[in-house]
Amino acid sequence: MLCLLLSGCGDSGAMFTLYRGSATDPATRMHVSSFDADTSAAYNEQSCLLAKEHFEKQNTKGLRYWCEPGPYRS
Repeated sequence: MLCLLLSGCGDSGAMFTLYRGSATDPATRMHVSSFDADTSAAYNEQSCLLAKEHFEKQNTKGLRYWCEPGPYRS
C-alpha cells in the first residue's frame, strides 16, 4: 500500500540510462548518466536523448552513445 503512495516506487521502466562505448573496445558499456525525474518515462527518455545528442556533438574520438530504459546495467 505504501508503495502505491510513493511515485515511481519500484518502477524502473520510467528511468533511462545513457551509456557510451569505448574507442578501443566496441563491446564496452560505460555509464554516463541516469535519468529518473519524478515525471514520466517519456520525459526521462527525451532528457536522455537530448544528452546523447549533446555528447555526440562534442565527441572527437568517435565514441558511440545510446540510451536504454531502466537503471544502469554493466
